[in-house]
Amino acid sequence: MYIFYILTMAISFSFLFVGEQVPFWYKFVLASIWVVLYFGTEILRAKKVKGIEATYIKNYVYPLGVIVLWTMFLWIIVPPVGLELSNISRMFSNIFNLLLAVLCAVAVTKLFGKKVICYTLWAIVLSVFVNTIFSVKMYGIGTFISYLPQAVLSTDFVFGTPLYMLGRALEVQDATIATGFFIIYYLLFDRENPKNKKITYIALALVCSYIGFKRTEFIAIIITILFILIIRRFKIKIKTAIIIMGALFFVIGVGYVIVVKTNEFQIIINYIGANVNGREGIYRALSRYYSLSPFYLGKGFTYVDKVLYESIGFATHNAFIKMFAELGAIPFLVWMYWWVIGVPKRLSKRVSRNSALLVVACTMYLFLTYCIENTLSLFCVQFCFILVPFAVINDEKRLAN
Repeated sequence: MYIFYILTMAISFSFLFVGEQVPFWYKFVLASIWVVLYFGTEILRAKKVKGIEATYIKNYVYPLGVIVLWTMFLWIIVPPVGLELSNISRMFSNIFNLLLAVLCAVAVTKLFGKKVICYTLWAIVLSVFVNTIFSVKMYGIGTFISYLPQAVLSTDFVFGTPLYMLGRALEVQDATIATGFFIIYYLLFDRENPKNKKITYIALALVCSYIGFKRTEFIAIIITILFILIIRRFKIKIKTAIIIMGALFFVIGVGYVIVVKTNEFQIIINYIGANVNGREGIYRALSRYYSLSPFYLGKGFTYVDKVLYESIGFATHNAFIKMFAELGAIPFLVWMYWWVIGVPKRLSKRVSRNSALLVVACTMYLFLTYCIENTLSLFCVQFCFILVPFAVINDEKRLAN
């Protein structure tokens, strides 16, 4: 059964294959199979979902319902320009994607136990490696050999060249960034596997990360590891660590919203000479769709992403600005508080210090990727964000009973 899991999830994690987007319905169907396999039998047997899985579902699913209700309210009361049925279908599709990530992660953890972490990493490895094999077959082994040493310096290759086309084919953003959760887990939190297995898993995750090279991922991993090591070194309380993390992301989130709207982002980038791969242009376009006011109501979930993609060919590439522009000022702050402070605090009261720290680590890593990537809408990233800490917490509860 675990082989079937690895195969189905490898397909579900394949956001791109040889540069072409894999149809969304693949992952919807395949991931739904696992949701039905567990929850179908569980509801028939116990008539309800209970225990730690119920806690997880409540904390990570309830906000999705609130976002839907708020968006529908906005679109009825103050509909944005050009609102059409496709906006509604896109909104529900994105919500279902996030809902499925939570339910599927919980379901497969209950079915396979803690081993699901290892199985999921193998699914990612399979997805990345198969894509790599077919991409190299298409663009040549020589191009691949040239790509490998250059990826760490820059993947901004000349448009239309073989290196550009290969780099585009290998940049499977979803699975690539998701490997960060496994690197952090096996490096800092795995207490069961022997050293040689940990090294093997970390090496596999690093290879996948390097093939689809994303600087954001490596920066986020390093910052997260340093944060956890500091907490452990100085024995900082989990509650204090959560508050520090929350304060950090409130500064980052609100800061992004302000500097992009006032065009200070462009000034900062020019001053430090950073290469943000054209995101300054995306952010300039994005800044037209929101205002700096505590009474700003928002355009509705996924509306700005859709408008940007249709006008300039790129989505927002920043979850903080996206959620501010789409949900509005106050809902944005509520969203931030719920995810980076509220949920970690509630979960930390029911689990061990090690598990609570893992929740903090995964939350920090995810929100760091939000700074410059579209990871809010990526299935594999959201799935692994839920799965890794839940698998550890579920095993902890099982042993306690």
